[in-house]
Amino acid sequence: MSNAYRISYFQNKTWNEEVSRTEKMFCAELFFLLKEKDNLLEFIKKFKLKQGCYDVGYEVAFYRDLLKIKEFANKIKDKYSLHRAFDLALFSENDIYIIEAKAQDGFNNKQLGYFKKDEKKVLKMLKEINPKIKVEIHLLALISSNYNLKQETRDKFENIITWRDVYELYGNEIFNRADGIYNK
Repeated sequence: MSNAYRISYFQNKTWNEEVSRTEKMFCAELFFLLKEKDNLLEFIKKFKLKQGCYDVGYEVAFYRDLLKIKEFANKIKDKYSLHRAFDLALFSENDIYIIEAKAQDGFNNKQLGYFKKDEKKVLKMLKEINPKIKVEIHLLALISSNYNLKQETRDKFENIITWRDVYELYGNEIFNRADGIYNK
């Protein structure tokens, strides 16, 4: 455990490590791990991502943030959802990995529709900024090993990673908890 304190009104539990159930908190923990080069290299190797130098993003408001950069906004012609955010993203010169995470629940049809559109929209936006760009967009799911994905949901993602896989890679108990809270 980290420097978290047990709180009496939580029956002597810690908020982040024993109470919170949101995938944002679990993704934040993973984000800070992936900011360390060795951890990122282990992640890339374990989950068979393309080798490269990656910038790691958390709660990536891709469309909104690019539109706020003046030299980009002047080139972007289409409309994009300013409220859409990716849980995690890995950016390199040739590849972008968008990671959509779930912990206590599963994906819904509305979300799944967004994910597939994002693959095309991200590339379209980048081509509006730089028509010569050559980047591949990859969509990954980060879910509980207890979540039994339907085939049509599985087909939306290039790769499925479980919180258990992440726990086994880094040994951080918070990821074991993320894996175990599904549907509870």
